[in-house]
Amino acid sequence: MKRASKPQIRYPLLPAAGSKEKAFECATLTDLVEKADAIRCSIRDSGVQGPTGKGHDALLAIKADKSCPTNNTGRPGVSDLDLLANLKALDQGTYDGKIRQKEMLATRTTRLDTLRDPASLQPPAPVNSVSPAQ
Repeated sequence: MKRASKPQIRYPLLPAAGSKEKAFECATLTDLVEKADAIRCSIRDSGVQGPTGKGHDALLAIKADKSCPTNNTGRPGVSDLDLLANLKALDQGTYDGKIRQKEMLATRTTRLDTLRDPASLQPPAPVNSVSPAQ
């Protein structure tokens, strides 16, 4: 009896940000973070449970270094740069042996799932170009 196999899709990891990204303005960095997160969400929606790279961390770190304005996340009172600090603490906990790798990856994924504010994902309301009858 043959078993059906799942297609094995290999997704690229986001590369670490470099000098090119460090030259970007704040608005461009914010846009890149949103695009990186959209890609990450697409990968997760396809069923991939593993890590999808740390591209967010590098872009958010550049944003922090440039003192760019923060953006809301899906967690009330937590900005994107607050989330970066949280992710760094998770990484440090793993490095120090206080957090297991598997736990860190699960927590990191859960936190990154809230990176974008759901309100920012809503399409703008259509503009009614016809004025009501008087």
